[in-house]
Amino acid sequence: MHGSSLQVAVEGTLERIEGQSSFTYFEVRATLDAAAGTAHDQAVVALERAERGCLISNSVKADVHLVPEVKIAG
Repeated sequence: MHGSSLQVAVEGTLERIEGQSSFTYFEVRATLDAAAGTAHDQAVVALERAERGCLISNSVKADVHLVPEVKIAG
């Protein structure tokens, strides 16, 4: 997608379980500003696919929830 940009913000929940602190939940807010003519549904699918293949998301024990947002220029 030419002329697009991606902004990502992550919030995590840190809990103390059995005397040890660990992250238990992450919310990933991904905002994609896409070029005019981009199919919204396909852009959301691309964000979801990127999240599933993310090395960091796949390496943590915590639940990761993606909140995708796509803005089409236009």
